[in-house]
Amino acid sequence: MKGVEFLRRLEAKGIVPRVLSFRSKENLYREGEPGITLFVLLQGKVTLTIHTPDGGELGLAVLGPGDVFGELALTTGERYVTAHALTDVDVAVVRADETKALARDDPELLDDLLSLVDERLRRAVAVASEILTASLSVRMARHLLALANPEPASGDLEVLITQEELATLVGATREAVNRELRRLARRGWLRLGRRRIVLLRPDELARFTELVRRRDPPVDRVPGGV
Repeated sequence: MKGVEFLRRLEAKGIVPRVLSFRSKENLYREGEPGITLFVLLQGKVTLTIHTPDGGELGLAVLGPGDVFGELALTTGERYVTAHALTDVDVAVVRADETKALARDDPELLDDLLSLVDERLRRAVAVASEILTASLSVRMARHLLALANPEPASGDLEVLITQEELATLVGATREAVNRELRRLARRGWLRLGRRRIVLLRPDELARFTELVRRRDPPVDRVPGGV
């Protein structure tokens, strides 16, 4: 369900969302907190993560403008993930109880909300499948390509993220991510900075993920890596 369509439908029923802003690195909400609101991402990027039994974190999704999240507030009333701002973000916020009351009398809205829950579950399954089947290099390349944006002044294709945050998204340790980033940097595919990764050869990163998808190699390394 597209966020704009969702908001339009709610506004037609008299529900006007609040617009909130969060700075990069802020949490919109934490796992285990009470959940009474739904969010529509208007601008920026947000990650959804869960805590693992060993005390770490695992990334479930990277969200962009138009995505709706916080949907389990409609059912459990509790946050099952942490929503973390990867960039400065603007969100539209609506109360879950108001939305739920409307859905009782609006079959199309109810179907949309059920589809949203289904999509989130499918994403979680896809993340688990990728961790089991794709190498760390491939997972990193896919996330970097998905998160990259042109830097306004230089035009560099950059990802504003810490290595720890990237490790959370790909389901690995910071040390393992650091090793793989340095390997990719030695190949000339990216440049490492402070809280910043510049993609020098996004075409090579994309080609690498496609090659691996077709060949499914057993080794967790870039072809020809050192």
